[in-house]
Amino acid sequence: MVVAPTLEDRLKYCVDFTAHFCETDLVVPQERAMKILQALTAIIAAAVVADAAFAQATLGELKDAGAVKLSKAEIDSLLTGSNSTGPTAAGGSVSIDFKADGTYTGTFTTPAGKGGGSFGKWKVDDSGRYCTEGSAQSFGAAATANCGYFFKLSDGYFYVPESDTDRAARAMKRVIKK
Repeated sequence: MVVAPTLEDRLKYCVDFTAHFCETDLVVPQERAMKILQALTAIIAAAVVADAAFAQATLGELKDAGAVKLSKAEIDSLLTGSNSTGPTAAGGSVSIDFKADGTYTGTFTTPAGKGGGSFGKWKVDDSGRYCTEGSAQSFGAAATANCGYFFKLSDGYFYVPESDTDRAARAMKRVIKK
């Protein structure tokens, strides 16, 4: 009479000698589960990378994908009474509320995770160049001044600091809500 090995014997034998018991129905499901977990991890990572690909792209990549620069009128209409959120060039995040009177208030988080607030004035010149002047406060106040351009790609918006022609300029995705 043949006696089947116990679970403990099969697992020990598998670990100690990598014998044919590793192919049993007890080990194969574990291997399959690991392969499935690895595949799911790869799929999730690919989805995150694909979504992040345009979270911070370059102006050249945006233009190649069909993005168009917004005009003064389009930016004024888009931002007035809206909230804009997205990453900063330094790797933090920002949230800004734009008021119709040309002022803004906002919050930011540094790459190190420290938060702060900001306020000031915003305007758009005739070329579509958007600028802010104000103050950022975290553990002290600092004057701030930034200019850049807004681009639209499909139904998404991107802020490009400083240049509307430098293809290597960083483009940062913005979520804008009224």
